[in-house]
Amino acid sequence: MNRIFCYCYLLIAISLSSQVFASPPGVPQIAWLPETIENGNGLTVEWNMWWGVNGSDWELLDNGNKVCEGTLTPNGENAQKGSCSVDLNSGVHNLQVSLCNSDGCSESAVSVITVGTGPSNKVPTVKLNQLPTVKVGDTVLISATASDSDGSITKVSFAEGANNLGIDTSAPYSVQYEASVVGTYTINVVATDNLGATASASGELVVTEADGGSNGTNLSFEALPLQINVNESATATYIFNQPVTKIISRKSNVAQWEIDNKTVRITGKIPGRTGLKISTATGENYYLGLRINHSDGALPGLPKYLSIGSVSEDSVTDLEFWRDIDTDLTNKNMDIRYIYINGGPMERGWQSWGTRRAGKFAEESIRFGLVPFFVYYNIPDGGESFTTDLEHIRSVDYMNDYFQDIDIFMEQVQEVAQGELYGIILEPDFLGYFQQNGVLHLGTNDPTKIKTVVGKNKIEENAGTIYSLVKRINATIDNKRRLGHKIFFGWQLNLWAYAPTSGNQGVLRRTDDLGWVQGRNAIVESARETTQYGIDAGILTHGADFISIDKYGLDAMIHQNKENPADSTWFFNNDHWMNYLHFVNTMHETSAKPIVLWQLPVGHINGTHETSVYTGQRFQDLNNTPTKGEDSSTTFFFGDSFTVGNSVRLDYFAQNQAQDNQLNVAGNKITWGSHIQEAKDAGVIVALFGAGVGISTDGVGSPPTDDYFWIQKVQSYYQNGVVPLEKEYAKETPKCELNCEPWVGFVSPLQSEVVRQNELSSMTLEVKAVDDDGTINTLSATINGQSISLSATGENDLYSASWTPPAYGNYTLKISALDNDGLSGEFINEFSILSPDTCTLEPWSADVIYSIPGQRVEFEGDAYENKWYASGVNDSPANSEGPWVNLGTCNGSTSGL
Repeated sequence: MNRIFCYCYLLIAISLSSQVFASPPGVPQIAWLPETIENGNGLTVEWNMWWGVNGSDWELLDNGNKVCEGTLTPNGENAQKGSCSVDLNSGVHNLQVSLCNSDGCSESAVSVITVGTGPSNKVPTVKLNQLPTVKVGDTVLISATASDSDGSITKVSFAEGANNLGIDTSAPYSVQYEASVVGTYTINVVATDNLGATASASGELVVTEADGGSNGTNLSFEALPLQINVNESATATYIFNQPVTKIISRKSNVAQWEIDNKTVRITGKIPGRTGLKISTATGENYYLGLRINHSDGALPGLPKYLSIGSVSEDSVTDLEFWRDIDTDLTNKNMDIRYIYINGGPMERGWQSWGTRRAGKFAEESIRFGLVPFFVYYNIPDGGESFTTDLEHIRSVDYMNDYFQDIDIFMEQVQEVAQGELYGIILEPDFLGYFQQNGVLHLGTNDPTKIKTVVGKNKIEENAGTIYSLVKRINATIDNKRRLGHKIFFGWQLNLWAYAPTSGNQGVLRRTDDLGWVQGRNAIVESARETTQYGIDAGILTHGADFISIDKYGLDAMIHQNKENPADSTWFFNNDHWMNYLHFVNTMHETSAKPIVLWQLPVGHINGTHETSVYTGQRFQDLNNTPTKGEDSSTTFFFGDSFTVGNSVRLDYFAQNQAQDNQLNVAGNKITWGSHIQEAKDAGVIVALFGAGVGISTDGVGSPPTDDYFWIQKVQSYYQNGVVPLEKEYAKETPKCELNCEPWVGFVSPLQSEVVRQNELSSMTLEVKAVDDDGTINTLSATINGQSISLSATGENDLYSASWTPPAYGNYTLKISALDNDGLSGEFINEFSILSPDTCTLEPWSADVIYSIPGQRVEFEGDAYENKWYASGVNDSPANSEGPWVNLGTCNGSTSGL
């Protein structure tokens, strides 16, 4: 199916008439759907036409047959959307939307969805976790992870060859193993589900002499870690369980190695990350992340040069793309890989699209030697607008879900990353909508006056403002950093947010109609006002690292395929791109923060002279159809020579009011030089490229839809010499330096933790208290209003107290901290003390849609878990043939807590 990365398109502040254009409507796009579902009843299909000639009616086709339809009121070239609920039988369904007006129809790309045949027992999954290094005489823990999508795991059996090692019936599944003889042993693990289905996995365990044998770390290809690490200028030795014949590194400059049969010695050259492609004597290739720490063991930050990144999914074709590690221009050298975590919090969006979307992306990224970035985008849900965002930030239920969701997201990543670096770009378009539309709809766009339900420590009606919401999001992320996450984060702002300077084709083209000087002044005004609005909204609070800006989520000639490129709003010439960097530089100067460019299109200008190293021929023109559209982004940033076919294109792309010495014209041949250095000079430290929606030109995949043009240009950037930066960003977590409020983090119990005790007994409460610019003078605590005494433990800013709960129930731990400057902070943790027999599940309701498999409910005293989508009376747990599996009496164990 077509991959849809996000539902957003920038709504530029451009004055449009209500003229009816004599052409078919813009192309509609079906919103993201899962590739497979078990139950197709009541499936909601949504579509959007983000920009273009409007339609008057539409219909949804399923395998060519109309299943629903609707009418629309045309409104110039503004966005249109529609949705309907359909019932899909088991089988494969090709869904397509047709949007029509009096001049014709436009069809969306086909979305393919497969509906299952109903309740059949699925085989469980089991994975043998990384086998530890073992020496003779050691007793070690061998563990496995197992799950069952339509039931539960009853046992996991472990064996060494034919020798049984033991059975574990509850997670985490493990057995102890005592190593007695040097050798290589096969460890087998079998998982059995509640209906008797089994799955198995195996790996090799290497046992060495007690003195260390070969004096190295043993690694098995069947159970490789995601990443190994070596310090700069140090050498580490690894002994594999098969002979190694060849190693290729995604980045050739960070390390060097020597291969001696099964032994590999790796020496760190410079701090950084890379992915290794390791070939064995059997012809197999394996992939392993390599991190080179600083000589003192400190983790590296981002590369000390302007980094390049790409959007990516964990699809088969995308992963194959990243596995293609070579030594020439067909290599896939890269610094960052990013993905969208969107669609709405909890069951509304990304969490319902599959298992561990964020965690799996982190796994693959670290394995490939790439820093994972996440575009966290959940103030909107399935669609986005000013109205939608306003409704959500004023909904107590929605925002409670939001903060639960962002916590789940970060913990999912940290479970994999374990302190390794990851990045977050926050809430594209959100602040842009309020800066642009607040005065019209609310009488003000002041982020400190627009009411929300989110306050500093509570979520309730009118508890806060946009400022307190943004600040709390930042505080939530910063809290994770203080608890061990290594996060580099910032907010996205918009080119179109400041309406007074927008003009008919956006602020970056004001030099076309106002002239160079006056147009440039308008650009500076827009950039300054947009950045200051973000600052006033709180985007720089709690140590935010950067500000992000995009261009447009769709290639210019897919958005508007005009014969004259000047008529395509987003088809920039060199002057417009220089205006873009002028805008970016103003953001940088206004905020004193580095800039991350995001969602830059990967299309290029046709007529290129570049020869493909994949075919030996010049790259063919992009035909300006979905997934193959021209844009000038790649041409500008990485440089290219191209021939134009007519005087209109020649005049447009040769224009040089900026007096850029990187632009040269010889007849009908135009050369734009690389502008990575100019981007760096404007404050840019990272440039992230990629398709914004499924019909955008795609720079990754097997093959990418641009025929590898973009990735070849990126490889030339790395091979010809990167643009250095003055510092290594993300190496150290920023701290507040002046007028800092004290901070308290809950260590035990954790925030919202459920603690189960057979009998009420004493427990240790632990909190971490820090003041970045001074000291904590007083630290007081209460539990349900009763004072308790906290004492410093003498290590890591940790304070503790012994406390015995008087009864089972819910408790509120409130910590008040006062620092030496008289600044205070209040921190609240609501947790529960329950007996093992207490059920904490919500009762099943026919009014609730249980869209995510694995959700648990209470029904008539028992706990149930759904195997697939469930809704309505017919899917009641009372229906033994339905989606619910009875887990037994509802108690602490079956509640999953």
